[in-house]
Amino acid sequence: MEWQGVDISGNRIARWINGSIRALLWLSLSLFASGLFCYFIYKSVSQLIIKNQQDRQIINQQHQELNRLEQQINKLKNQLQGNTQITYFSKKRILGIIHYLQQLPIQGGLNVAQLYFDEETNQEKLKLIGILNTSSEFEQLEQQLKQYNYRYQLIHFQTNEQHQINFSLVIDLRSISLGVQDNE
Repeated sequence: MEWQGVDISGNRIARWINGSIRALLWLSLSLFASGLFCYFIYKSVSQLIIKNQQDRQIINQQHQELNRLEQQINKLKNQLQGNTQITYFSKKRILGIIHYLQQLPIQGGLNVAQLYFDEETNQEKLKLIGILNTSSEFEQLEQQLKQYNYRYQLIHFQTNEQHQINFSLVIDLRSISLGVQDNE
């Protein structure tokens, strides 16, 4: 057997210290990298949670808006079902309107004669839309309306490039006397 001596130089201790320091560095580096990785995961999850809460608030607001619109639609449907009343004009009234239109002091300038029931005022009305060649024709029409004390409202009055008069007026039919015999 050979003799083996005791190493008193301290090489083993230096290697053990160097290995321990290297291991501690790797452990520290691993812990730092893991902590950094966890931090980024935490930030991402936090942002996703905030985004999720905002999306839920938006979805709740949209559900509330949808419910409000559905209520309005149902309310309008109920109103329409209750207000589907059709107004009919009597034969005497229509003949009176035709007679009145034939008496108008204008020559072919009437484009539209619309008979309707105004639900807002609860009255029968006649809307006249036309184009007249001269202002004197419109003055004659106005004089006739005033002569018979017809209530009317001038909606539109404009002179175009050809110096024609575009007009639109609404006449209250309560004020029109029919002047026609009832043939019903």
